Amino acid sequence: MAEKKTTKKVEDTEVKEPKVEVAIAPEVVVAKDPFDEKVERMYPIVRGEDSHIYAEVNGRGYQVQRGIKVLVPKPIAEVIDNMVAMQFEEDQYIKKATEKAKK
Repeated sequence: MAEKKTTKKVEDTEVKEPKVEVAIAPEVVVAKDPFDEKVERMYPIVRGEDSHIYAEVNGRGYQVQRGIKVLVPKPIAEVIDNMVAMQFEEDQYIKKATEKAKK
């Protein structure tokens, strides 16, 4: 038997292109290295202490000489300033405790 061929008419469909929004990336800001900013400091010579102070921040260590003006990175200066302030606080506490014990 002969096969009967059937044909179907395909309707034309309208295809809409999707809307594409273009986003503009903000400017890339390169992080500034805080170690690039230097500050001038002079740390006092203290009897019984080393002639240098060692400080380390994020794996970067610096040895700073006491008794002369030096340029050090700002993060290192901040660490040493805090260390010196805490040593002063400790000395004051010990002095008060000693005076109190004598009474």
